[in-house]
Amino acid sequence: MGRVCGNSSRGDYCCGAVLCPTRMDQTLQCDTQATCPRFIVLSNFTDTILDPNHHKIIVPDEAVLDRETGLVWEQSPAIRLETWEDAQLNCNTLATGGRLGWRLPLVDPNVSTGPTLPAGHPFSNVQSSSYWSASTSAVNTARAWGVNFSNGGVGVSDMGNALNMWCVRGGSGVDPHPVQ
Repeated sequence: MGRVCGNSSRGDYCCGAVLCPTRMDQTLQCDTQATCPRFIVLSNFTDTILDPNHHKIIVPDEAVLDRETGLVWEQSPAIRLETWEDAQLNCNTLATGGRLGWRLPLVDPNVSTGPTLPAGHPFSNVQSSSYWSASTSAVNTARAWGVNFSNGGVGVSDMGNALNMWCVRGGSGVDPHPVQ
C-alpha cells in the first residue's frame, strides 16, 4: 500500500514510488467480533452483463470472503451438474466479478464431515447435494472427493459422474499429493 498524500472528489490518492491500492481493493474494518463476521460479501466484485436490449447492467456482490478458510467463494454458484473434468475446466476459465483465477476447492478426506453453512450465510443457489472438490483419490485415480451440503459428508465419486460445482479463489490451487 502506498502513502496517502491527499484526497480529491474521487477519494484518497497516493504518492511516492510504492504501490498504491487500486479501485478494486477493498478495506475491511475488523476491530471486534461484531465487525469481524466469518463471511464478508465483497462489494468490489462486480460484473457487467447485457440485458435483452443490449444495455450494460452492473451486477454487484458476486463473491464472498470466508475469513475462516481465507477463500473467496462464488456468492451464487451455478446450478448445473458437471463431470469432474468439466467442473475443473469451468472453474479455471470462470471470470466472476471480472476476475480470473477460480478453481475447485480442496477437501480434507481425513475428517468425517465437510463444511456446513451456518444460518444467515450470504450464499444463494446452494443445493442440498454433492459438490466436486479438486482433491483426487490416491486409491483410484478415476475418482475425486466431494462434499455433500445436505449432511456435510465427504466421499469419493467417479469423475464421470455429474455433481455440482462451486468455484473458489485463493489458498492453494493444486492437489500435489492425492489423498486416499
